[in-house]
Amino acid sequence: THTEIVKGKTVLELGCGPGLNSIVAAIAEASFVYCTDGDEMSVGLAEENFKSNSGVIPLGTRYATKRLLWNNEKEMEEAIAANNESTFNVIIASDITACPYLDGVIALTETILYLLDSDGVFYLTYQHRHKSEEMFFDVMRRSFIIHELPRGFIHPDFQSNTSFFIYKITKK
Repeated sequence: THTEIVKGKTVLELGCGPGLNSIVAAIAEASFVYCTDGDEMSVGLAEENFKSNSGVIPLGTRYATKRLLWNNEKEMEEAIAANNESTFNVIIASDITACPYLDGVIALTETILYLLDSDGVFYLTYQHRHKSEEMFFDVMRRSFIIHELPRGFIHPDFQSNTSFFIYKITKK
């Protein structure tokens, strides 16, 4: 219900899985949606789901589904090229913090730093599952300001789940 977050903006989704969040961003009239995952099967599924939902995506909405490995320079440059040689206004992601390896967390952080506009916003939905996930937030705090959004921002079906959060993250 917060369409103003993406309407008229360029949106990158990291770790798209089946592409649901990207499809919602397209329906909410994002100007361009770049739907990515490191897994080729997920990218293919997201593409199929975009095609299946084409009837509800506004005409003229541009989108692409692509593989993006975190901190892969070639694939990050392809994302920028697809976005008219520009970084993204908004990055969205769900449940991408469960990376137990510092190298993976650093690669994710570097990807966000590289692809997010200087005044852009990264929205992260997150369900706390394991203590190791704190490493992600520790690394992110080095370069970003992290704000937990109020419970009222969360859909009512999930507000009672006290381990579920949405963060608004911006560059320092």
